[in-house]
Amino acid sequence: MGFRFRRSVQLVPGVRLNLGKTGGSLSIGGRGASLNLGKRGVYGNLGLPGTGISYRERLDRPAHSSSNRAVSATSPEPQQIDAVLRLEDDGSLVLLDADQRPLPESLRKQALQQHAASVMALLEQGLATIQAEQQQLLRPDLQTPPPAKQDNLYLSEPFFEPKPEQPERTSPGLLEKLFSREESREQHYQDALSEYRVAVGHWRAAKANHETRQASARQRHQSILQGDRAASEAQFEERLSRIAWPRATAVDFQLDGTTLHADIDLPEIEDMPRETVKLKKRDYCLEKTEKGPVHLRKDYMTHVHAIGFRVAGEAFGALPALQEALVSGYSQRLSRATGHIEDEYLFSVKIKRIDWEKINFQQLEHIDPVQALERFELRRDMTTTGVFRPIDPWS
Repeated sequence: MGFRFRRSVQLVPGVRLNLGKTGGSLSIGGRGASLNLGKRGVYGNLGLPGTGISYRERLDRPAHSSSNRAVSATSPEPQQIDAVLRLEDDGSLVLLDADQRPLPESLRKQALQQHAASVMALLEQGLATIQAEQQQLLRPDLQTPPPAKQDNLYLSEPFFEPKPEQPERTSPGLLEKLFSREESREQHYQDALSEYRVAVGHWRAAKANHETRQASARQRHQSILQGDRAASEAQFEERLSRIAWPRATAVDFQLDGTTLHADIDLPEIEDMPRETVKLKKRDYCLEKTEKGPVHLRKDYMTHVHAIGFRVAGEAFGALPALQEALVSGYSQRLSRATGHIEDEYLFSVKIKRIDWEKINFQQLEHIDPVQALERFELRRDMTTTGVFRPIDPWS
């Protein structure tokens, strides 16, 4: 059923997530979590095993006011527990002493009470980061570019490398004349001048290469505006391959005039994350729970429609001359007729540019990709709970 078209691009998985100044970040290899609880303050590291999410921040602020110092001088401070708090694979928190031994239960409770706000802030931040990463996995459509315009001008990239500065010959000072050092000064100048000439040669060569690349890119852009097939297909393939896709995906496509035909080899429902995480405040832990079958099917429903939306968006964003996109998604499923694993199309949508341009690409987080594709000519046989039955795609 798949591979109907002559060009193919493999979309490599590689999710990257940055939540900004107050949020966390997704990084490779993060594992576990820890809080350093002690007299110097509270510092936290959080990582959910298996997700690669890690987060570090100082969670308290030392008091410096004179009133606080006065209180501490007259009132004895409660004993501060020095400990390291770690998030285990099951989401529970373990408190360890300096020798990495578990704290006794009495000291554990005391430490959690002393630093309850900091511990909870760390867990809530970790939960928010995990939820954002899960949303990023499900919704590749959130980074869909707006459609390109036919009158788009090519904006040349500037050449940023500064030109080397020519050394200046300076007049010798009185001491240099007295001690006959003019020749040494002149030699230094000639050496600097030779280095400058070499550097200028490299700079001119780099600038010429940059201008050649820009001229080639400008010509390619003009060819794409005019609907050149080879240039347009290369541009679309390059745009797709630059995306860090959540799951390994493949797209086969072909341009026929101003129409794109694209088939997407979709991820399987088995590739969807099967666990969700919630915060249990009373127990100071993040609890992982298994998603039910309906929840999993709805996640998959959202994900595959989001992929179709993104591929269509990349096509209209890369190809100003494109007027129509026929985007179909298929999956490998067990055929009830033959008992073999076969390609079955789950959806096929025909989108005209004039209709695609009506989408508000500044508000993608408020758009449901399932409902978005339903605005167009959509072939799909799906229940409200995400059960797909095979269909015949647009051709």
